[in-house]
Amino acid sequence: MPEGDTIHRIARTLRPLVCGAELTSFEAKHVEVPALTGARIESIEARGKNLVIQFSTGVALCTHLRMHGSWHAYPHGAKWKRPRDRAVVVFTTADWQCVCFDAPVVEVIRTKDLVTHRRLRQLGEDPLSPTFDAQKAAQDLARDPDAPIGVAVMTQSTISGIGNVYKSELLFRLQINPFAPMGSLSLEMRQKLVRETQHWMRHNMSTRSRTLTGSNVAGKRFFVYLREGEPCRVCKSKVQMRRQGEDARSTYYCPRCQNILV
Repeated sequence: MPEGDTIHRIARTLRPLVCGAELTSFEAKHVEVPALTGARIESIEARGKNLVIQFSTGVALCTHLRMHGSWHAYPHGAKWKRPRDRAVVVFTTADWQCVCFDAPVVEVIRTKDLVTHRRLRQLGEDPLSPTFDAQKAAQDLARDPDAPIGVAVMTQSTISGIGNVYKSELLFRLQINPFAPMGSLSLEMRQKLVRETQHWMRHNMSTRSRTLTGSNVAGKRFFVYLREGEPCRVCKSKVQMRRQGEDARSTYYCPRCQNILV
């Protein structure tokens, strides 16, 4: 499940492989691409759930992986892990092939337009950014006091990078009702939620598999996420799932631990 930490991990993986290298080829499906062969890869960065790759010709590639997209890097001649017809971007350097599979959002943008790009410009504080302002993020969470907490924490203009996994797990850890209005959450609890978000995203940047329990054992990495119908690890009540927001995103929760009236 690509979330903010996933994109930062991808950027961290690709940078030492291809940053500074020249492109020997570049192709993208369904996108008009200027001539990039010979261009140098200048930077690779995560912006929320977006990966932005800037080239020396004054253009940038921006991808959003949504639910099923991924980036892979292969030495020349290595077998790809996904079928070639699922590749939406492929670029090569002298040593590497970088492939983006299944991403629904692929854009080639002029570098100077990145600052005004609607989706990127509206992104909120990034917990993995060195300039992350935790106090501002805690205040921004209450921007719409009537919004359900589980919807508000996934609003990318407030805090960027939080998806279904972090939403469900962090609200469970703090025993917060995801269906209560954000205005019911005190500033102190919002600050604690922001600190926990930053802590666990940083923690998962150095682990092989994402965990919110501290365990990397398969089946024990999460408290509630994807565990609908299974016993809560704390109180043994059945974990439940409910859809939230306009996009009907899944929220997993324990009705007893999170004080939810059912």
